[in-house]
Amino acid sequence: MLKPLAVGFSREAVVELSHQKGEPEWMLQKRLQAWETYENTPVPLGQRSDLGTLRTLANFKFQQLHPYVPSAADATLSAVIKSSLKEALVDQRSGWLVQHNGSVVRSELSQELKDQGVILTDLDTAVHEHPELVQKYFMTESVPANSNKYTALHAAFWSGGFFLYVPQGVQIETPILAQMWLDAPSSAAFSHTLIVAEQESSVRFVEEYNSNVPEDQVALLSDAVEIYAKSIASVEFSNLQELGQNVWNISNKNAVHENDSSVTFVMATG
Repeated sequence: MLKPLAVGFSREAVVELSHQKGEPEWMLQKRLQAWETYENTPVPLGQRSDLGTLRTLANFKFQQLHPYVPSAADATLSAVIKSSLKEALVDQRSGWLVQHNGSVVRSELSQELKDQGVILTDLDTAVHEHPELVQKYFMTESVPANSNKYTALHAAFWSGGFFLYVPQGVQIETPILAQMWLDAPSSAAFSHTLIVAEQESSVRFVEEYNSNVPEDQVALLSDAVEIYAKSIASVEFSNLQELGQNVWNISNKNAVHENDSSVTFVMATG
């Protein structure tokens, strides 16, 4: 049974997280390599324009947070989350994923897209069922784990997250919706989105970040988005954020393009 990790980040916590998830050895080693990078990489100071922000981030008390707080698929969701889910684009989406703290608790995809070979699932499941794709694309080129200290921490402690694979020539007309909900106090959530669009495919992916953390507590959302668009593929990624003032957010988003492909990022904060 999955259980929250104790407060604080450590190599031992990385190993426990991977073991709880029953991950293959290659993913455990990837996490441990990332943790080593994290420990050996100094805190960035940045340029003059962002020095203040990065200094503030460097002073954030990471070691006072739980690095992993799971949720069961049948977990009792707060009234705020339930209300939001009811208002989601029920009739205007081809797929739907919901992450609650450290776990994906909802996953839906139209049968028509399944029949065309589209894969939409949580990243934890993809590690087990589609290892060849995850090994090839996860934090290798788009957002490498060793990009900076915080991408390394993300690679060591990622959990939940969303995985989308669109086969060659498949056109997904209706958006896919992914929602991330964070409401566990003194917790860190590391949500990772990995999208692979093969040649001449297209998709619109809408991702929402929401929080309902008690006002007297703090939390961290470290998110990463990796998009791989093959030749003549088109991906539109929209990110809507409604995070509370007591939730810190470290975000890394990037795309790898092939010839004549198109990737559009649209960001909005509330």
